[in-house]
Amino acid sequence: MGTHGTHEWLPGSTYGMNRTSDWSPLLLQDIPNIYPYIVANVGEGITAEYRGNALIIDHLTPTLERSGLYGGLLNLSIDVQQYYDPSITSQTRAGYRQAIIDEITTLNLSVDLGIENVTALRDYNEEEFGNFVKNVLHEYLEDIGNENIPYGMHILSHVPSTNMTDPEKDELSGMVRSMLGGSFEDNTTAAFYPESVYPLGIPLNDTKVTRLIWEVVTNNTNVSSAQLAVYGETNRTVTLDLEQGLDYKDRLLDCDVEIDKIISALKGGFISPGSGLDPIMNPDAVPTGRNYYSINSKLYPSKATWEVGKSLAIQLLEDYYKEHGEYPEKISFSRFGVEFIGDHGTLEAEVLYMLGVQPVWDEYGYVTGVEAIPEKELLPNYDTSKPGRPRIDVVYTTAGMRDAFPDKIKMVDSAVKLASSLPGVNYPNYVNQSSLTIYDSLVAAGYDNETATKLSTMRCFAVMDGTYDIGVSDAVSASGTWENEEAIANVYLDKMGYAYGEDFWGIQSRELLEGNLKNVEASVHSASSNLYDSLDNDDFFQYFGGLNLATRHVKGDGTTPEMYVSDTSDPEGAQMIGMQKYLSKDLRSRYFNDKWIEGMQSSGYSGGSMMSDFVNNLFGWEVSAPDLVDDTVWQEVYETYANDPSMREWFKQNNPDAYQSLTARMLEAVRHDYWTPSEDVIESLATEYEQSVAENGASCCHHTCGNPLLHEFVSGTVSVPGYSEQMEAATKAETLETTEEIWSSSSSHSTGNAVVSKGSVSSNQTSKATSGESASNQTSQDSDAGYGTDSSEAAPDIQKSADSNYVEGYEMENSSTEKADTGDVSFSGSDIFGILFVVVAVGGIYLGFYKKKM
Repeated sequence: MGTHGTHEWLPGSTYGMNRTSDWSPLLLQDIPNIYPYIVANVGEGITAEYRGNALIIDHLTPTLERSGLYGGLLNLSIDVQQYYDPSITSQTRAGYRQAIIDEITTLNLSVDLGIENVTALRDYNEEEFGNFVKNVLHEYLEDIGNENIPYGMHILSHVPSTNMTDPEKDELSGMVRSMLGGSFEDNTTAAFYPESVYPLGIPLNDTKVTRLIWEVVTNNTNVSSAQLAVYGETNRTVTLDLEQGLDYKDRLLDCDVEIDKIISALKGGFISPGSGLDPIMNPDAVPTGRNYYSINSKLYPSKATWEVGKSLAIQLLEDYYKEHGEYPEKISFSRFGVEFIGDHGTLEAEVLYMLGVQPVWDEYGYVTGVEAIPEKELLPNYDTSKPGRPRIDVVYTTAGMRDAFPDKIKMVDSAVKLASSLPGVNYPNYVNQSSLTIYDSLVAAGYDNETATKLSTMRCFAVMDGTYDIGVSDAVSASGTWENEEAIANVYLDKMGYAYGEDFWGIQSRELLEGNLKNVEASVHSASSNLYDSLDNDDFFQYFGGLNLATRHVKGDGTTPEMYVSDTSDPEGAQMIGMQKYLSKDLRSRYFNDKWIEGMQSSGYSGGSMMSDFVNNLFGWEVSAPDLVDDTVWQEVYETYANDPSMREWFKQNNPDAYQSLTARMLEAVRHDYWTPSEDVIESLATEYEQSVAENGASCCHHTCGNPLLHEFVSGTVSVPGYSEQMEAATKAETLETTEEIWSSSSSHSTGNAVVSKGSVSSNQTSKATSGESASNQTSQDSDAGYGTDSSEAAPDIQKSADSNYVEGYEMENSSTEKADTGDVSFSGSDIFGILFVVVAVGGIYLGFYKKKM
């Protein structure tokens, strides 16, 4: 029930699964799969359709509203606005200037604003400081304040609520404003906020725009009358926008049919089709209650998204050149299938443009191939005496593209081959140089010339064909089983070390992935959603963070590539953002924001789980890219979630297990030397954690029970009566309970790995192994599947997580997906039940002994 099930992610055939040998149809049998699914997650939903035989009935996202500004950020925005007031004296302006500098210092915004030394702002002359405030500080505050954030959780058939007395708390008009997007804000600014009076545009503490939308959407005021009431005049363009807003209102109100549609489907009724994605990116995604569909990948990158991709690629190269004074030799890309649906191939356009290659379209707009762009036409150019720039090499790692859009992987593979074959004119061809280096290493390792040639241009990697789990999140979460990041890097390299392309499809070659990562100097991940961000689920850090962690490990010099996010969540304002800035924006707009916290608290237990998930995912970023998260971030997390008496009381009443997990995770950050707080903070956290265990029992999430190092760490700091007894009892009970239940982590059968044989690799090799992996490969709002928060399942051993034949979670046993159907043997329901009972019993006994040894 709901997004991200289990059976559609079990190993087996990608398409046309066998009813007698593949797990998904074996589990489902003849049961209709009527599947409520969040409308924003089309990438995983279509997997549920073609691997789980699902009838999707999509449901609305949580209400998405502008984050607004709060606390010190709001005070800072007011100071900025006052600084530009033309009526104040120069002495008063100097006072606001000092207040702005002090507030930046207090809020620790130097990293966010790209300032090495805040005190240097005092030495700016008036013009320099004015340019900084307008072009850097104000834009930053606008980015934070205008970020779309979810308010609470969605309940089936509930539409955004209205508030007839307070426009600021009206969810319906807030959602409509978000759907109207940046063009409405621009039109409103041009109509009612003249630059002569408002040099910075709409003030960040303005309430008039909110009231205007509320008057029309909730108070049912005529669009012209509403403008007159708020601004004293009307504007034709704004009128058209508001009329569009009324259409969006009706679509949102029509989402109240979600439960009715589920009931209708249960009765055998017809569910109409519709498009998906979050309603801000695609307003046609509402009304919900429909069976959404995907896109035709052969149309992308389109000519429009090609231009966007080119622009973003140039932005990255300009930023890298500004920082390093040279071009990067190689850039790695992390790609989710759901993001391809969202940005229509923008990231693939970036990949092609780095290579100096472009798509070829037929008369109907279909991509039919690729062609070279002359070197002299490539941008950005920094030497006018030598037109163009180098062809830059790429690595393309993916989750979700392999099954849903294999043609794009083959397009990238073809583009690399073409780029590698081209001569350098004014600049080196880094693609060719990398291919030659890889070729030489393959020949030295004993590969024949033909095989080495084909492998040397392969740049596309994913997990083993027929499997779906990368394992990095589980490995990171089990923080009591490792002491350095090398173990995590090995998990990533083992799992993602399968190469895909036109010549070979899904061949195991960790060494080829390592060879390609050795000279990566920058990395990119795409983000197109207004709902999902870098911290609300674990996939962002385990794929993109894991990629950079593995790169740092392979390079061996301790350097992490320059990390970027290709942000297309606003189709009209796509931009390439540094990962540090992107992460900081998410932290300040959501997780430290009173509005986001208030929304989560209104969702009770589930909201508490989301807060705990955020802290776990922050730890994931700390492990995969330590430079992104400094001590001030952890201190703010502590102050917001653990050191606030009202927050502690809320957790106690609504979700004490989430609070226990949250405090334990912060203690793990301290124990692993990622965070060095004061002794008072450590003692406070240890006390809170032990008291929680003593009062509520042990929640036994992935980093508490079975983590003797944490137990020793907290026990050496404080001693709360009852803690040790509760922890010991919970650990014993967990082992007994798990043995008695239907948990099995045994792997009895294997068909072998698809390995590149030296001198014997044939074209289009598709040999597979059935590796037991059952987690998501894209983005998911709920990260509780598997070894999540409050799970009674112990964390897997890291070495076994890295083993491609290791089966974890709810799976029964690892069985070949390639065995032919004999046609003579069939299974009745009782036969299957009997087999399952035996397998479960044996698996439970095995797991009991396995955990005892741990």
